[in-house]
Amino acid sequence: MEYNHLEYMENVATSLKEIAHSSNHKAFATASGMGLLEGLMEGITSLNLPCLVAIDDVSSRLAENDTDSISEVPFYSFCILKVANTNDSLAQRKAMRECKVLVKKVISKLRTDRRNGVDGLKYFDTGSVLISGIGPVAGGYYGCSVSFSLLQPAGVVYNASDWL
Repeated sequence: MEYNHLEYMENVATSLKEIAHSSNHKAFATASGMGLLEGLMEGITSLNLPCLVAIDDVSSRLAENDTDSISEVPFYSFCILKVANTNDSLAQRKAMRECKVLVKKVISKLRTDRRNGVDGLKYFDTGSVLISGIGPVAGGYYGCSVSFSLLQPAGVVYNASDWL
């Protein structure tokens, strides 16, 4: 099974008690990129907090390994956000710390699902996880962004018949 980031993160937002996304309690959204969370700005004020935002991106890198093959290393990202007063640095840091607690729960689920072979997470690379503070987003939202990689075969193969 191939990993579907948006579907997986929506399931996480639905099943994590502190977020509890549902049709009656919207706490999940998607954005097209990390830069100012493009694609999210218009709808963030309608979300319940804390909320989980899955970043829908196609970024990856290619990596050499010890064989003749190449691995593709796709990057996946998500954010957990809360509101905080933009003039109160203590409240901002508190929101980030509280979101980091939730981020660690999501990472523990990713690791558990990798061990159990669930949802295409066989190649989840714990060593690739990067957690960063984020904010202000959309005028007063703070929290944590997370990026991680899945190590998988790249499908990059030289075929001499492709060339003149």
